Amino acid sequence: MAILAEAYSHADFATRVKVTHDFVLEILAYAAAHADAIAAVEREADRRTTLEGSGALPRPDLAVDYQPAARDTEPVVLEVMRPTGDTVRGRARLEGTGSTRTVDLAIFDRFAAKTTRPLPAGYFLPGSQDAVARLLELHGIAVERLTGDWRDTVDVLRIRDLTWSDREFQGHHLLTVAGDYQAEYRTEPAGTYFVSTAQPLGRLVFSLLEPQGWGLARWGVFDRQLGSEFGTLSGLEYGSSALSEFPVQRARRAPGVAMRMESGEP
Repeated sequence: MAILAEAYSHADFATRVKVTHDFVLEILAYAAAHADAIAAVEREADRRTTLEGSGALPRPDLAVDYQPAARDTEPVVLEVMRPTGDTVRGRARLEGTGSTRTVDLAIFDRFAAKTTRPLPAGYFLPGSQDAVARLLELHGIAVERLTGDWRDTVDVLRIRDLTWSDREFQGHHLLTVAGDYQAEYRTEPAGTYFVSTAQPLGRLVFSLLEPQGWGLARWGVFDRQLGSEFGTLSGLEYGSSALSEFPVQRARRAPGVAMRMESGEP
């Protein structure tokens, strides 16, 4: 269960700290007073997520791209602001005047799915992707490894285009992967990683490994494996060639061979 806290950017630093502090205290007080109900909601979410990943419940379509959505247009009371002599990023800092006015505004308080992908049974990672497997485990995700070869139809993302953002964001040039999935009969060799969505963190598995979403691919984790990356130290410099398919495959069902847990249940 995640809660986002934000303070008005036009408030001074001390005010932003105070309102954030008070908000967090209120959330903690509510959680303490409703601990049993919150725990029950989370247990049910874990149960349903595991059943969806296993196919015991219908696997849902999940968003990989989003757009802002409004619940309705409502009258909103706004404080009239005025510029001060200070500037922030070239714009005048605002301060409240104490007077208000009411304006009808669309209330954008949520995000709606713009592009979706069906939840798979899991994802296959090449056996060489030890660093990715460790990263998933750090998130509490169970990662398994095939002890024998497994042959099955999987969904492979054929890459049309890889686009890195020109502007750096939090130390990364974010990657957008464009492509189309194709069903192909493949042999997954022994040693291949399998990350099932039939676990309490199954939605997180999807969020991190779906290549066209906002997960590991977007943040550059697979740049070297794709054979190229933003900047001068590209995978191409190390003798690799650009791949025609993304190095993670979507599983339609769990493998029918024995698997071993990499580091025990999280």
